[in-house]
Amino acid sequence: MSLPPSPPTTGLSSEASPRPPLLPWLALAGTLVLLAAIAWLLTRDHARQLEHLEYERLEATTLFTAAWLDASLGDAGESACLADPEASICDRWLRELNPPENLSVAIFDADHRLVARRPAVPEALGVVVDHPVTRAFSAGTDRAVRFRDTSPLDGGDRFYVAWRMERTPLYIVIGTPTIAYRANLRERAILTIAGYLILAVFAFLLMWRAMEALRLRDAIARSLSQAREAHTALQSESRQRATSEREALRRSADQTLVARLARSLLDTTGVIPDGDEAVQKALEADLRRIALHFDMDRCTILFTDDDYRKIVAAVQTTIGNAPPTLDILPGVDLDLFPALRRDTLGDGCVHIHDVLALPNSRGGERIGLTAMGSRVLHMRTIVVRERIVGSLVLDRVERLGEPLDDQAIALLEPIADLLGSALTHIEAIRTLRESERRFRTLFDGDAAIAIQSFGPDGTIRSWNRGSERLYGYPPDAVIGTSLYDYLLTDEARERTRTFFRNLVGDEDVDPVVDFTFRDIHGHVVHVRTYHTVFRPTSGPPEIYAIDMDLTRVKQLELQLREQATTDELTGLWNRRYFTRRAQRELAMASRTERPLCVLMLDIDHFKRINDTRGHGVGDRVLRDFGALLRDQLRATDLLGRLGGEEFAVLLPETGLGTAEKVAERIRAAVEDHSFEHDEGTLRATVSIGIAQRTPENDKSLDRLLSQADQALYEAKAGGRNRVVVQRPTLV
Repeated sequence: MSLPPSPPTTGLSSEASPRPPLLPWLALAGTLVLLAAIAWLLTRDHARQLEHLEYERLEATTLFTAAWLDASLGDAGESACLADPEASICDRWLRELNPPENLSVAIFDADHRLVARRPAVPEALGVVVDHPVTRAFSAGTDRAVRFRDTSPLDGGDRFYVAWRMERTPLYIVIGTPTIAYRANLRERAILTIAGYLILAVFAFLLMWRAMEALRLRDAIARSLSQAREAHTALQSESRQRATSEREALRRSADQTLVARLARSLLDTTGVIPDGDEAVQKALEADLRRIALHFDMDRCTILFTDDDYRKIVAAVQTTIGNAPPTLDILPGVDLDLFPALRRDTLGDGCVHIHDVLALPNSRGGERIGLTAMGSRVLHMRTIVVRERIVGSLVLDRVERLGEPLDDQAIALLEPIADLLGSALTHIEAIRTLRESERRFRTLFDGDAAIAIQSFGPDGTIRSWNRGSERLYGYPPDAVIGTSLYDYLLTDEARERTRTFFRNLVGDEDVDPVVDFTFRDIHGHVVHVRTYHTVFRPTSGPPEIYAIDMDLTRVKQLELQLREQATTDELTGLWNRRYFTRRAQRELAMASRTERPLCVLMLDIDHFKRINDTRGHGVGDRVLRDFGALLRDQLRATDLLGRLGGEEFAVLLPETGLGTAEKVAERIRAAVEDHSFEHDEGTLRATVSIGIAQRTPENDKSLDRLLSQADQALYEAKAGGRNRVVVQRPTLV
């Protein structure tokens, strides 16, 4: 037998190496040795295997015969068989069965007496037979019994299988002669061994071919896998490099824009003496740079009144053929755009990606913005000293373009802050320029503004009466002495030296500086100082400073800030400030995908307290209730009074389960608390509704508060003094 030739080497994989030529022959030799061992084992065990097969075939025949007999006998059973052995049902049934000549079939009763047999042995009927099967069933065997024995009836050597029947206490014994088995044993063994040998040879050939095919397939698969991995790695690296380069370029462009705007807006202060027209042109140039960076058609600064209700002025630049709207913007009433005004005041920004897609509820805004040609609109409030003075507006005219992503939208905030700082700076310098024209009159007269001059080393050269009134030091006491011996604290002394050094050295420093000094009595004085350097033809330069007393202004600002943000009765955040802060927290939680929950709380039957105890007691309960809420919350939680007996709590970084525990703790604390007043004490309870930030409400604080308010309503309707959770809707 010759082996087929080995396939040629493919060369697809460097890992595949040629196999030694002796390997197939060694495998064949090993296979033949193994087959010889198997043949020997088969020859030795073949008789046992054939005997087992005979038993299995005989057991199947016995089972079938027992089932047939059991069904034929029915309930008559043993009595019918033993009534007349020669004419019994069992004997008649065996005649109908007519078993082959090489099979003997016998039926025994429970006492091991022969009931019927084929071939028939009449003289043995009714005789108790001492037989292996009788001994087996006497020992309690329930089903099949296998054995080989010589028949005591006719002396034949047979294989026997006995089976106990189901409904009848009889058992059947079927035997087959061992002569046929022995006659066929050698022939079957030879045929079986030959078949195994042929099968083994074919299996070896197939295995050899399969091994070659598998080796070739593995080599090809490895090569293809390596090629795919290399291609995927190259693509991934290229994409990552391109993405990194784009992000780096974009960050660089954003940083360059902010830096140029900062420098340009700072330079704008230099054209203030040239008049408002020069300042407006400088601002228009900055707005053009912003519009081009964001691919917008118009960029506008809207100046509004104190209530953000009416546009009082505007500065605008247009790109290409975009129509200007400067002639129609001043005087526009923002109450005509209620949703736009509300969202701008609430979030500080508005982003409309398609004006035409605005819902019907905002149809008036859709019509108004479309009339001005706006298709895409982005607004960001401009804040000066915590007061909204206007908005930065970017829009596209009659085109959608590419939508601004989160990074671009986030860039609008620092740009708006730069504009706010520039407007503040411009206004301050305008004021100071006007004051400078009256400098001599103010300095020489009995002015309320403090004016001084200093040498580069801080020596006081002049000191007007305003300075004496502000700081308490008379001119004769300070002129000729060092500024560093008066007014300045230890922390401000080094800062002032550095500032004077940079100012005299023409460094790029802001001449307007806020200082905190101490007067002759040690009282704190807040001033805003404008510095200018006078350089005479000869001699060292001289620094002039104009101090404006801001102490009262700072105090008023602090009071106004507290009044604008704090509830007067409870000291908690008021509704406006709570809404503003809560909107920021909601926006941050939405960006970072962090949990956030809102609690709405309402004191139960508070009107009854006012009606029966008086409003003074009701106010005392509200103050104590606010203090009790503070004690139950974290420092990071936001707590506000929305009005009347209604309060709200915003829980950042808090899931629904924790929020429910906090609400239950508050409810129990209120229930256990005794509210004291002049006439004694009273008890009160609180109902609480909870809502969680979900993708459905994380863009609208109003919707989140409405869901919490709906849960509060359910708590009230359910009997009060309970916590109800507004579960998120499953879509």
